[in-house]
Amino acid sequence: RVIAVVYDGSSGACRQALDTVRLRESSLPVATVELIVWPSQGASELLAAVDDRLREMNLGEAFRMQGRMVAVLPSGVVLPNCEADVMQLIAEMEYLAMVQPPLPAEAVRTERHLAGLRELRRAGPGPGAWWRGPAALARVADTLRDVFFCVLDDFLPEALAERLSAAILASRPQGPIPAEGRGGWTR
Repeated sequence: RVIAVVYDGSSGACRQALDTVRLRESSLPVATVELIVWPSQGASELLAAVDDRLREMNLGEAFRMQGRMVAVLPSGVVLPNCEADVMQLIAEMEYLAMVQPPLPAEAVRTERHLAGLRELRRAGPGPGAWWRGPAALARVADTLRDVFFCVLDDFLPEALAERLSAAILASRPQGPIPAEGRGGWTR
């Protein structure tokens, strides 16, 4: 389980990003990336496997690898243009190296709590209201006490959630955001 990174070896921007990736990789406790130079057979095979996702991100146009660095996460998520923003790749490398999956007993205990919440949601009065009853609030409190987090699907009615999302996105500054942030936003 590593991140596959395809890069244009003739690109200065890719080489610079690659230096950052290699430096960070050298300080992580486990290997997190497989570096694949483009053009090569391995690069072509990997890019062919994610071509649909790359086209979708490129508004239906064929993705061109010249001057580009593309990362494919173990989950299948594709990060295009890592040469322009290598820190998104670095964050994924750090996550992969340092976040350990829960032990099986913890996963079972967590799932038991979350299953109870899902059942209350199914039986409840609907989005935005199901979690307000005494039984649901007691289950939320138990979950927070025992597993330290809680997931409340359908916390808001869908229309209100969409309005909230649109308002958040509208508050985002336009144009590139520097690494130090702008207007309360960071990359």
